Amino acid sequence: ATVETCPVPYNAPSYSKIVRGDAIRRRAFRISQEIAAKSAAGQDLNGECEELIRIVKLADGQEAQEKKSSWRERFLSPTIRADELTDLIDKPIPYLVHPILVAGALTQIQGAPKGGKSSFALYVSLCAAMNIWPQPDLLSATRKLKVLYLSWEDPAIMMAKRLSLYVKGLGFDRKALPDDIVFMFAPNLLIDQEDNSSQLIAAIRELNIDVTIIDTLSHIHSAESENDAVEMRIPMVKLAQVATDTQTAIMYAHHTAKGSTDKPTVDKGRGSVAIAAAWHLLID
Repeated sequence: ATVETCPVPYNAPSYSKIVRGDAIRRRAFRISQEIAAKSAAGQDLNGECEELIRIVKLADGQEAQEKKSSWRERFLSPTIRADELTDLIDKPIPYLVHPILVAGALTQIQGAPKGGKSSFALYVSLCAAMNIWPQPDLLSATRKLKVLYLSWEDPAIMMAKRLSLYVKGLGFDRKALPDDIVFMFAPNLLIDQEDNSSQLIAAIRELNIDVTIIDTLSHIHSAESENDAVEMRIPMVKLAQVATDTQTAIMYAHHTAKGSTDKPTVDKGRGSVAIAAAWHLLID
């Protein structure tokens, strides 16, 4: 094959669809031949018909996806005229926890490794679930919130012990842990992989989650380098879509870069500008 006919990165998605389509057709043809041969020989079929039906459904699904060419369907975002935004001018910002968590928005909490990000996120989760705020002039909410806490760095026993200390510090029995914090420990979740964002959306809706904590950002994507803007744009866009579609507030923990102490706060976060461009609120 010549260079012109070989797949290159920019046409890899289209090429992969062609390869997959050809594979499906070859499989369907082979199964059809097996059915015809066994029928002619008077032999019993052993699941070939069911397999052919499954393959046809795969082909139909791919064809339907390829026919999804309307820009309205592709963009997954309605058009809104400026005059339709008039009612929002005097509407208050939908804080879930004032002033750090907003419904449908991303909050980045950044700091050095083992610098207290997880402790702060867990403490905020507890206060939100109980709607108890020791310093309401600094942090407050109008109601109890249900929290989904995705943890990769701390096991259940560590979370239990921390929560016990925090609950006791709030004046309650050390075992009076709330039922409005739901944990997932080391979930098999990569937000930039196929269907994972839709599954996270389904979980948030099924569990009626108000606030989602991601501890930490590095565990929820498959990008090889957080310094690569092209790679990191995908998981950050996916997180924003999850927040928008569910109107949950998402707070993710993120490490600061080495030697960033003297940098402006907005530039301290590790990795690409695609990460910095995604958050709406920043806690340093």
